Amino acid sequence: MGLTIHYSFEAKAQIDLQVKSTIENLQQIALRLPFKEVGEICDFIGQECNPNAGSPETLLVQAAIDFDSEELLDPPKRIIGFTTLPGKGSERANFALCRRASFKWTFNGFCKTQGASDPDFGGVENFLRSHLALITLLDSAKQLGILESVKDEGAFWQNRDVDALVDHLGCFNQAVVKAREQNP
Repeated sequence: MGLTIHYSFEAKAQIDLQVKSTIENLQQIALRLPFKEVGEICDFIGQECNPNAGSPETLLVQAAIDFDSEELLDPPKRIIGFTTLPGKGSERANFALCRRASFKWTFNGFCKTQGASDPDFGGVENFLRSHLALITLLDSAKQLGILESVKDEGAFWQNRDVDALVDHLGCFNQAVVKAREQNP
């Protein structure tokens, strides 16, 4: 439970070198945004892509999930991506492309940003910086031609209204408080 941005990527280019270049470009854009952290490019091949092989890497886990059925798929054959931390209190956000047996490059990611609104982490200002940095990077992914879809539970992606986003955040935060009161 929590205000989350869900997104999916698909690369029209089939050539590994082009895919890697696109992810590198996206990472360079992320480095210029106000993310708390932007990780290095990871390039996993073969067995390295298997999240059951002992790596706790969230990028590997997200790459192996089929969000349509919410089940683990066979691990991709190759994963090229990087991890970010939008802001203190938010979840990490992964940005990648994964090649499966079909040679199609795709990725489904998500990031819960609501935790960034905790007053101990900077409150609404920190939440807005985190959430809007993610949206800006997704705008860049669209310009790079890899963005397939976005579902922003704060509705900012759809309407670009900061006041409405803050209102959505308030509703989500109230729901969390209510849930805690009902389940102490």
